[in-house]
Amino acid sequence: MPEFDTQPIAERDIEYVAHIMSKRWGTSLEWSRKETALYLAQDAISAGFCIHHEGNTVGVGLFSLHNEDVSTEYGPWLYLLWVDPEYRGYDLGILLTQKRMEHARKMGYKEIYLDTVDAAPYHKALGWEEVGTVRWEDNPILIMKWDLAKEFPNSTK
Repeated sequence: MPEFDTQPIAERDIEYVAHIMSKRWGTSLEWSRKETALYLAQDAISAGFCIHHEGNTVGVGLFSLHNEDVSTEYGPWLYLLWVDPEYRGYDLGILLTQKRMEHARKMGYKEIYLDTVDAAPYHKALGWEEVGTVRWEDNPILIMKWDLAKEFPNSTK
């Protein structure tokens, strides 16, 4: 198995994360760079973690207190999870989720949320609880919750 290193997001990761944001959300690279820089804070409002392999960034997971596009009722949020396709199958998404949950616990949060359009079966299989559905840009978005008193699984296998 390849060796992976998980670290808090750093300046060297900004361009990688901005490209992922821009591609996934249809935002400009300029906006995405500014947004990504917020996650360097590693505080109760925002934090990010990146996976590296042989010095290259290959995955990212962000944590955000707010997700105004989806709901102002819930928070904090697991925000943007991405692992490059060639590195999938190593449970790196699980690792990034665990890191963000550890951060949320350290900040004193008791639960955490995520939103999904197409990955509900995956999250349900891991133990996420459905909270409700909202509409954004006329698309249904499922909101799910995790009780941080529970440990998150170590594998999808």
